[in-house]
Amino acid sequence: MQQAAQDAVRLCRFHYGHSSPVDVMDIGQVHFPFIPKYLKYIMLELIKNSLRAVVEKHGSEHCGEKPIRVVVTGDDKSVVIRVSDAGGGIPLGDMAKVWSYVYTTAKPPPEDERFFSLDFAESDVESDDDSVAPMAGFGCG
Repeated sequence: MQQAAQDAVRLCRFHYGHSSPVDVMDIGQVHFPFIPKYLKYIMLELIKNSLRAVVEKHGSEHCGEKPIRVVVTGDDKSVVIRVSDAGGGIPLGDMAKVWSYVYTTAKPPPEDERFFSLDFAESDVESDDDSVAPMAGFGCG
């Protein structure tokens, strides 16, 4: 979780110039089986979404005042991972769309950045290096 949080903060700073801090709290030292690469990927995407939402809602100069909180808790039978932010959430009118694979609240990138994103995506598929990725913009996932 910490690595995903650090990577997301780094990406946010690279893309926007600023980032909210991310606080990861493990309540009760929960132990559960998982595949590290998959969990890191999922958490990276969720935290990136939160960071983007906060920067876009509050501006990059104020996002440092709005931390992202990741809480991991559970018991012998279940695990809960909650990511909370001050990004404003999804508009109620769009709630039915959230289960669509292509739904996004991200603004489309400018025309010149779109081509970069496609080139980046193609080269990223051929690499195991997941240390650099765009904040958003592929319009899916």
